[in-house]
Amino acid sequence: MLADYLEDLAYRAKAQYYAFTVGGGIILLALTGWLWWHYYYLNPQTVFWAAVSNNLVVSGVTKHTTSQNEAGNLSQYDQISFGANNVVKTSSTVTQNPQDAQKSVVVTESIGTPTQNFARYTKIEGGSVDGKKPDFGKILNVWSKQTVDQDNNGIFADAIFDAIPFALLSQKNRQDVVNSMQTNQIYDIDFSKVKKDRQDGKLLYTYQAAIAADKYVAMLKQVDALMGLKQLSVLDPSQYQGSQPIQVQFTVDAIGHQLAAVEYTGTNRKIAYSSWGAPLKLQLPDAKLTRSELQTKLDDAVGQ
Repeated sequence: MLADYLEDLAYRAKAQYYAFTVGGGIILLALTGWLWWHYYYLNPQTVFWAAVSNNLVVSGVTKHTTSQNEAGNLSQYDQISFGANNVVKTSSTVTQNPQDAQKSVVVTESIGTPTQNFARYTKIEGGSVDGKKPDFGKILNVWSKQTVDQDNNGIFADAIFDAIPFALLSQKNRQDVVNSMQTNQIYDIDFSKVKKDRQDGKLLYTYQAAIAADKYVAMLKQVDALMGLKQLSVLDPSQYQGSQPIQVQFTVDAIGHQLAAVEYTGTNRKIAYSSWGAPLKLQLPDAKLTRSELQTKLDDAVGQ
């Protein structure tokens, strides 16, 4: 009887020891996870640089740019796609004199690759010449094309080279670019003054940044070269030395580590980002006119 009692007592003690050890391990693991989540993953500096890194490994993203001034408003959507085909599709609506009876609206659609631009007018409303409205029927939905070179800006380059560029780089190249950004201090940010807010259920961090223009251009050329795009070969970073820093406000999804919006301080230009990872499938237009030929037809229609 005594032997059985002692054996049972030893078993109970052993069971309690294992329960305490396992339970303590779970608690320690949970505490470690909580500390990692709150003090590393959601750390403002970690969130910002992770978002920068994620910008450099995207297959697709949509950006919505809005701008307002006394002359009119701009609303533009750019669908960017990387991979087998590097391409951007743009839909742009320009409203001139929005408060005036002579308000005009021009909607254009563009497609850009690293080597070609395609564009067409899909809607032209308003405006008159000597009280007569021009006939744009022969111009609407007619595609034009333009070869991208040092004299012609590329739609594709304009879309991807934002305050934080978009690209599809290998892991090594992506890390090299991020390391270069950090070493050269391209973005001057006080991470202790990051604003935290919740919108539509998302935790958002807002950063005030000053971008060194010459270092920024050098970084863009690095990304351009790594992707083999040759869009910025004529740019010289030294020409931007001494320029005033570019003041920008970044908004980042803290949990997703993705760029949510960019606002250029002192301007009415804002950019919002969505549809991450959605590649674009389209066929390039069979354009018969050059860009200048289409513009000539537009001028003729306005002047008729």
